[in-house]
Amino acid sequence: MVLHWRRLVGLLCCTVSMLSAVTTANSTVCERPPPDQLIPADYDRRVAPFPGDQALPVHLSVWVVAVTSVSELQSDFSVALYLRLKWRDPRIVFPTCLRRPFLLIETGEIDRLWLPDVYFVDDKKSSRHMVVRRNAALRLNRENSTLYFSERLTLTLRCSFDFELFPMDTQVCEMIMEPYAYDKQFMDLRFENPGIYFNNFKARIAQFQLLRVLPGNCSYTYLYQGTQLRQSCLRAVFFFQRAFNYYLLQMYVPLMLIVAISFLGFWVPVNLVPGRIALSITTLLTLATQSQTVQRQLPPVSYMKASDVWMFACILAVFATLVEFTLSYRHYDRRLVSEQSAVLPLGQPRREQRSLHGGSSVRRRLTLASRSPHFVDNVSKILFPVLFVLFNIIYWLYFTASQKKKHLEKMKYIA
Repeated sequence: MVLHWRRLVGLLCCTVSMLSAVTTANSTVCERPPPDQLIPADYDRRVAPFPGDQALPVHLSVWVVAVTSVSELQSDFSVALYLRLKWRDPRIVFPTCLRRPFLLIETGEIDRLWLPDVYFVDDKKSSRHMVVRRNAALRLNRENSTLYFSERLTLTLRCSFDFELFPMDTQVCEMIMEPYAYDKQFMDLRFENPGIYFNNFKARIAQFQLLRVLPGNCSYTYLYQGTQLRQSCLRAVFFFQRAFNYYLLQMYVPLMLIVAISFLGFWVPVNLVPGRIALSITTLLTLATQSQTVQRQLPPVSYMKASDVWMFACILAVFATLVEFTLSYRHYDRRLVSEQSAVLPLGQPRREQRSLHGGSSVRRRLTLASRSPHFVDNVSKILFPVLFVLFNIIYWLYFTASQKKKHLEKMKYIA
C-alpha cells in the first residue's frame, strides 16, 4: 500500500513538471513570437493596407533633436530629428496571449513590412544613423493593432533666405513632407498632436536661435493627365532669429568709432595737409575693408540690405570730411594768395580803394579769407556729428519697425 502511494505521488510530480515546462514554453513563445507567426504567410509589403475605398490615415510627428547648421552661402540648414509615423495595418494582429501594451518588432524585420513612403520635398542631403545599429524602431500596439514607427535622421534642407533686414532679420525655413507614390485619395497625412517637439536650449547655434517650429497643412491640387488630383502635404516651419549682439559688436560699434575718428580731423589745423588727408583716407579704407568682410558672409543679392544702408552712410560721412577739407583748404589757399597780393614793392606808396560802405576792399577780403577756413571747420564740428546722430535715430526706428512688420507678415502667411 505504501509503495502504491509513492508511485502515485511520483506520477503527480512528473505531471506537474511537464505542465510547468509546457506553460513556460508557451509563455516564452507568446512573449516574443517568431516573425513567421506575427507576419502572415501571404503578407505582401508592396500592397498598402488601404481601408476599403477610404484613404489610409497616417499620423506623423517630428521631434527636433538639434539644428546643427544654417548656411546662408549654401541656402540651406541642417537638422537632426526623430521622424515618427503611426498607422494601422489589419494584416498584422497583436498576439492575444500577450499582456503587455506593445510589442517591439526586430529592426531586421522592418523591411519585411509595408511602410508609408513619406519623403522630404526640399531635401538636399539626408542620412540615417547606423551606430551601433540602425536607429529605428517599429512597435505594434495592443490597441487596434496600431503600428508605430520611429527613426532618427539628419537632413540638409533648402531654404530661401531673405536678407533685406540683415543683420536684424528673422529667417523662415520650411520642411515639407509628402507621400511619394500616393495622392490624398489613398493616403492622408495628419499631424499627431502637437506635431512638433523641440528643445530651445539644444536649438541654439553660433549666429541663430530657433525661436519656434510651427506645424501646418500644405495640401494642394495639381493636374495630372487632364485629371485634378489632391496631394496630401504637411510642413514644419522653422523660425530662426539672428544673433544681433554679434553684429552690434563686430560691425555697428566699430564703424561708429571709425566715423567719429574721421570727425576728429575738424580739430586738426587746415594747413596740416598730410595729417588730415591720411586720417580721412585711412578711415575710408578701413570702412571698405569692413564692408567686404561683411559681404563675404552672404551670397550676392539684387536688393539693398539694412547693412548696406549703414555701410553707405558711414562711407558717405567719411567722404564728406574729405570734401569739407577740400573747401577749407581752398579758402586757406585763397587767403595766402590775398596776403601775397597785398604786399607792395619797396618804395611804392600804399593805396586803398574805399568800398561803398567806406571800408577797404583789400582789408575786407583779407579778413573774410582769414576767417573762412576756421569758420567751415567750426560749423562742421557741430553739423557732422548732429547729422550722423540724426541718421542713427531714423535708421534704428525704421528698421526696428520694419522687423516687426516683416515678422507679422510671415506669421500671417504661415497661418
